[in-house]
Amino acid sequence: LCAGQHCGLGGAGGPCNVQYLLEGVDWTRLMAWSQKIKFGVHAASFGFVQPIFLAADNASLGGYRAMVSQHLNGFADMGCEQQDFQWDSGFACNLPIRRLNFWGNVEQGNLTLTGPGYDVDPNLAYPSYGLNAGLMQ
Repeated sequence: LCAGQHCGLGGAGGPCNVQYLLEGVDWTRLMAWSQKIKFGVHAASFGFVQPIFLAADNASLGGYRAMVSQHLNGFADMGCEQQDFQWDSGFACNLPIRRLNFWGNVEQGNLTLTGPGYDVDPNLAYPSYGLNAGLMQ
C-alpha cells in the first residue's frame, strides 16, 4: 500500500497531506518478503515524510494503531517502535496520532510545531528537510 504517490509533482498536492485509515486489512496472502506499506512513491521529498497510516483495528498495522514515517525520528521518544522493511521502517505507535493541517490564503512564513514527537534536532537532509523537528515551510 503506497502512500503519497505523485505527492508534490505536477499539481498533485492532495496525496501528500493525508491519513490512510485501515480496517480489516489481511496481509496473509503477501509473500513473506513483501513490503506492506511504503511512504512516498514517485513523490517530492515531503511525500516520504508527511503521510500517516492509522488502524481502526488491531490487525491492519501489525497490532499498532498508527504508523508514521521513518523520518519522524522524534516519535521513538514517544514509545513508538521502529519497524522493519515490511513497514518501510516506519515508527509504529499505539498513541492517538493524527494529521494536523494548516491552510491559509496569506503567506505566513515558516511555522514550527512543538510538542511530543517533534522535540528532536532537525534533520535538514533530504527528504526530511527539518519536518522531523516540526519545521513547516
